Amino acid sequence: MRNGGSQRHLSDQEWLTILVEEVGEAAKGILDKKPDGLKVEVTQVAAVALAWLECLEVYKAPHQSLFGLEDDNRGFYENPP
Repeated sequence: MRNGGSQRHLSDQEWLTILVEEVGEAAKGILDKKPDGLKVEVTQVAAVALAWLECLEVYKAPHQSLFGLEDDNRGFYENPP
């Protein structure tokens, strides 16, 4: 994340928004045919995805899920609806 601040308070919706923004910037790099910029943007995609994963793994407190429900961080595949 660009600001380097604490992300443990972010909801899944916020993480997804940030991740999609970075994916969009990577797509723009492809369309603009800027390979150096693309490498930077793909690195940002990976960084955001890893930060989100770290948040899910490290901070086990319940958080707001994508579906607007509190969950216990087990995720969709481990805890299907």
